[in-house]
Amino acid sequence: MYESKNPANLAGFGLFKDNLFMNERKELKQNRILRNITLSLLIIALVVAAALITSIVTVRMSERAQEAEQARLIEEKTYIENNQGAGRRSESTVIAAPKQQPDAPQSEPEPEPAAAVTVDNFLLYDSLASINPEIDIYSTCALLLERESGTILYSKDALRSTYPASLTKIMTCILGIEHCADLNATVTITEDMLSGLLDADASVAGLSVGEEVQYIDLFYCLMLPSGADAANAIAFSLFGSADAMVQEMNDMALRLGMVATTYTNVSGLHDVKMRTTATDVAILFNYSLNNEIFRSIITKQSYTTAATNKHPDGMTVYGTMFSMLPITEFENGAVILGGKTGTTTPAGQCLASFGSYQGREYILVTLGAFGYESSQHFNIDDAMTIYSLLTLD
Repeated sequence: MYESKNPANLAGFGLFKDNLFMNERKELKQNRILRNITLSLLIIALVVAAALITSIVTVRMSERAQEAEQARLIEEKTYIENNQGAGRRSESTVIAAPKQQPDAPQSEPEPEPAAAVTVDNFLLYDSLASINPEIDIYSTCALLLERESGTILYSKDALRSTYPASLTKIMTCILGIEHCADLNATVTITEDMLSGLLDADASVAGLSVGEEVQYIDLFYCLMLPSGADAANAIAFSLFGSADAMVQEMNDMALRLGMVATTYTNVSGLHDVKMRTTATDVAILFNYSLNNEIFRSIITKQSYTTAATNKHPDGMTVYGTMFSMLPITEFENGAVILGGKTGTTTPAGQCLASFGSYQGREYILVTLGAFGYESSQHFNIDDAMTIYSLLTLD
């Protein structure tokens, strides 16, 4: 076979191979660039799609949250409007109904046979007091109920969330009494029990570091002069710390059905997280009055403690509510029997009291009466107004 040895032919063939190789490299490079561009566009498209989907989901969730909140506000407003008097599905249902444990299974009550109507029935309902629902009071929130039946006689924003101030000490007192095995046992006051109270401008009974005080005297010092020092002494000695007692207070509130109440301290010093309602305070006060020790304490106008190593003659403490009341008996026959005041600047002037009228006991809770001078006791004024206006239908 003849093979050309022409150098020109060989040179041309080499040039052809070089051009072919360069073209292939160029094509591969273009394909790689195109592939990278395509991949980048795909990634961008996926990112944009994901962002769009996230935005749509976020907007929809926000719309649903707004719709749910609007529905809740409408339901709450409707419920409050429907709870402004006896005879409706009112707060009396909450207060008078037996309380179940939070996790207890709900069961349908068995229907009860209709009670026969007797003369006594008519006398019972005729003896229930009434009050003008249009009365004007200073307090932002109020609730008046008859204890035995739980009938609501007067309600003003009784479900509104607000601050309890020293009405907190009602829970501190009843919980402490229930956990105290020996009321005559003594507690030694420590620096930790008194720490921070002076700086917080808290009301105190006047206990001193190293003072040995009986538990029963601590409860009087807690409720009558509203002693935060006594509150801390009860918490530290019976529960180990204030925080531990606060946990027990919140647990007890749930057991009682005080669903709108949260405690953060044992004395009622202001905290934006500590909230309650007039309805919840009434539930607590009604429960506490069934305890004979609590009832005895809350009805005292003054009390002298047993002798201590710091006060050889004991200490005489005075009930804040009684010291503000000009009278306790009214022309209509109503009598204020006892109560607990509470005041902070954010909470205003508060009062939980109970009294008797025509052989029946009534609880009155008022919250958020705002006075601007120490001589203005709008919570006391409201109590006097309401008790004095009780009348029989």
